[in-house]
Amino acid sequence: MLWFELNDGLTEKRLYIDILTALNSPAPDTAAPRLQAMVMRHLSARGTRLMILDELQRVTELRPREQRAILNALKYLSNQLSMSLAGFGSGEAKALIKSDPHLEERFDIIALPLWSGKRSWIVDAVRSRIEYMPLRKPTTIDADLMSTLQEHSNGLVGRMFRLLERSALMALEHEECLSAGLVEAVALRGMRDEDE
Repeated sequence: MLWFELNDGLTEKRLYIDILTALNSPAPDTAAPRLQAMVMRHLSARGTRLMILDELQRVTELRPREQRAILNALKYLSNQLSMSLAGFGSGEAKALIKSDPHLEERFDIIALPLWSGKRSWIVDAVRSRIEYMPLRKPTTIDADLMSTLQEHSNGLVGRMFRLLERSALMALEHEECLSAGLVEAVALRGMRDEDE
């Protein structure tokens, strides 16, 4: 499995560079066909069966010709490597998938509901994510932590996971575990950084 986030300023060449970067492989500044061949070799050698694309709606910010290039590149990789594609994004991503019959065959569109801290699946998701973090002390996943995560992620799972990751980085320097107060401080610091 390979996960990566589509960047702003996306081009076919940038797509291949981002894939290589996600694979921790060198990404030389060369033409798109050569980069594509490198991506194919690396994905094939690793036996990658699933590519997860986050922020898929960013493709809709491109001109139609550039959109087609990105979508055709994804379809080509999927076909050549017998690899499944999964995408996460906003409503624009849904419209993008529906705009191409071949993509629509590759994706099942599922709307994810906004979550609340009271749902067991989200608590389990938080617990599972924290278990993989290199924190020395156990984190108590209580109502305060869950409500703080919900408040600062606006009910969006991707934002919540990014907030957890940023909070874990801060925890490594201090408490060695997560808490509602730490998550709050990291979220507020992130908002201040965006304002500057």
